[in-house]
Amino acid sequence: MSNSNATETSFVRKSEEAFDSALNVVVLGTGNIGRQFLKLLQDKIQFNGVFKLVAVANSRYFQLNTDGLTSIEPNQTAVDYHDNSQGQLFHELEVLLGVPTVVIDLTASEAVAEHYLRFAQNGWHIISANKIAAANHDYAGLIESALKLNQARWLKNTTVGAALPVQDAIKKIIQSGDQLRQVSGVFSGSISWLLTQYNGQNGFSEWIRKAQQHGLTEPDPRADLSGLDVFRKAQILARTCGFEPAEINFQAVLPQQYLKGDINDFWQRQDAIDRYLLDRWHAAQEAGMKLSYLAEVSAKRIRIELTEIDDSHAAAYLKAGDNVYVIESDFYHSNPLVIQGPGAGIEVTAAGVFNDLVELIGNRVS
Repeated sequence: MSNSNATETSFVRKSEEAFDSALNVVVLGTGNIGRQFLKLLQDKIQFNGVFKLVAVANSRYFQLNTDGLTSIEPNQTAVDYHDNSQGQLFHELEVLLGVPTVVIDLTASEAVAEHYLRFAQNGWHIISANKIAAANHDYAGLIESALKLNQARWLKNTTVGAALPVQDAIKKIIQSGDQLRQVSGVFSGSISWLLTQYNGQNGFSEWIRKAQQHGLTEPDPRADLSGLDVFRKAQILARTCGFEPAEINFQAVLPQQYLKGDINDFWQRQDAIDRYLLDRWHAAQEAGMKLSYLAEVSAKRIRIELTEIDDSHAAAYLKAGDNVYVIESDFYHSNPLVIQGPGAGIEVTAAGVFNDLVELIGNRVS
């Protein structure tokens, strides 16, 4: 860990020559997606002088150099790594006040999301894969107002559908003068993978373990099975569409009785979980249908549930891990717009975040 303390600031070069017209990039999060994103960024740290990576952090340590980091070594201890256990970086980032900066949030941290308003008030751009702030309607409104005042942007395309252009398509439909009616489909790549693989033979809990081992779920798979991630995506899409649904019908993939307690309690219930899914699967099969975890977002309501679909549904033949978004509007009513593809995965999410950065850079140099 660092050889510095929380009050040490000598590692930060605060001289004026440390800053130029380049966009300063701050990356928060060095987990799976963060590491992949940094790999994409590594070869382009000096992007013809357009941007430079100045900070990398996780919940334990941070690196900060306003001249630009020349070496990125996540999860290793080095002399230029500093303690971030109390969020020290957020104070040190004030050195970037008045300087073109983008904060890229690749965490799933509520503590990081709580700083978004401050980032916006500082005039910094935000790129987020973190869904927490974007899913909070009132808080997102405050952030967007502060960003508008400071002529800064918030790009969050990967909060829904990884690299799929779902939010972009919705915004363009609205800009065309069309009226959105509903967005529905399968919003979870991990649950899509589980239900596509499950065939009534092996226990559902066995597929959950396999998904966990392949990094397709959170370390605690109940985070996926709770459906909270899908609910946040639905809230984000509702705001993107201009909806304020009053009716919420949100059900987890599994009954709450199986999700209570700690992770050991969960695995001890695997026989009951397997019986529950097998019963649901057999009922669907007998009706000539398939199981799917569907979400529906409209001006009136958000509905999320494990349900049965027939072969005519857009989600009936998804590849394992795919998402599908069915966008209905006045123009796309009898023949809805369908966006389908990988909705989860380290590589596609990191690529989507990088695309957001490229878009931001393009706007600055165009």
